[in-house]
Amino acid sequence: KKLRQALSCAYDAKTYSGIFYSGVAPVATQLIPPGIYGHDKNRTNPYGFNLEKAQQLLAEAGYPNGRDASGRQLELTMDSVASGSEDRQRSEFDQRCFERLGIRVRVIENTFPQLLQKQDNGNFQIAAGSGWGADYPDPENFYFLFYSKNIPPYGKNASRYNNPEFDRLYEQMAVMENSPERLEMIRKMTDILAEDCPVILTFNKHYYSVVQPWARRTHNNPMLEGGVKYHVIDPVLRAQKQREWNKKPMWPIAVLGAFFIGAAVYAVRWNRRRNV
Repeated sequence: KKLRQALSCAYDAKTYSGIFYSGVAPVATQLIPPGIYGHDKNRTNPYGFNLEKAQQLLAEAGYPNGRDASGRQLELTMDSVASGSEDRQRSEFDQRCFERLGIRVRVIENTFPQLLQKQDNGNFQIAAGSGWGADYPDPENFYFLFYSKNIPPYGKNASRYNNPEFDRLYEQMAVMENSPERLEMIRKMTDILAEDCPVILTFNKHYYSVVQPWARRTHNNPMLEGGVKYHVIDPVLRAQKQREWNKKPMWPIAVLGAFFIGAAVYAVRWNRRRNV
């Protein structure tokens, strides 16, 4: 656990967001993202980026400066997606974050399907590049990723996380209506995951959309596949804006007229000089 905590503290999610998402993607402080019931906007991740704390935790794990008691360097293996140059840059960023602790990280490149297969089979040490997009907007759809009865092939608990207290709370929370009692269970489960670090929290996806004023109801989210069919178009406002924005400019006609007038004046003067 100390090693997982150290790796979590070594990961600079803010810089990652700045490099790959122009700083738009907010750093994740908990498993539940903003907009889902149970998200605490005031929560901080106790094992968020803190390099000094990471080095201390690594020493407590038995690897001061990344080496064991015999002086041998700790080596970890990270399976990642590498379908293009940007994916490789992401993997290199992850690798550098961890190797700042003095350890060595060996990166194995995979296609996305290969990575998912390794996760299902448990054939990996660290897996990076998959993430999670919810199927429905409820905290249950996030916490079930760490329920012990959902270890593959029965579910998507790819980390093989198994905590009896977490399971007990999950089984109650999963079937409850939203209430103060459910919220308290969510808080406890969040605390358990934060302490055990079965996953490193990185970022939540965030998007900006540019829409026309006549296209109402254009708010979108990753769960709304095919959301365009729900958009409402105001054809009257659209036509009005088209007339306002697409007025024919008059300056080309003025320029052309000035050109012809200038040419005519020049021709008349040239003709007079020639006939004098």
